[in-house]
Amino acid sequence: MARLELEAAGDSPPRERLERLLLVYFDADPRVYEIWMLAREMTTRAIREPGLRDSHEGVYASWSRTIAGVIRAGQDAGEVDAGVDADVAGWRLTALVEGLGTWLLTGMATRRQCRELVRDWIARELGE
Repeated sequence: MARLELEAAGDSPPRERLERLLLVYFDADPRVYEIWMLAREMTTRAIREPGLRDSHEGVYASWSRTIAGVIRAGQDAGEVDAGVDADVAGWRLTALVEGLGTWLLTGMATRRQCRELVRDWIARELGE
């Protein structure tokens, strides 16, 4: 996941990096499908095996912190309103992408629909 995110985000300005970081999960790249399948398996196992919950939470907490860090970089660069709570926005965006991943895998939404929802929600989170 981290390697794919780094490839997608690159050295672009923070606002663009945030969008790329989240939209990469709705690309047609076969690695994305594998990531979603592994994430679903990890979640299912963590539900059934409480001993795995800390690891599961750690993965999502790390992902959320990465998103929050990019939002903070956007605030530092003047691209994102300073009043945005980066931690809360990070968790909400993580939850959105996670939920949309399930919809994508089950055919409830297309890649295009997921990408549009993510772009819209980024704008909402950043107060645009």
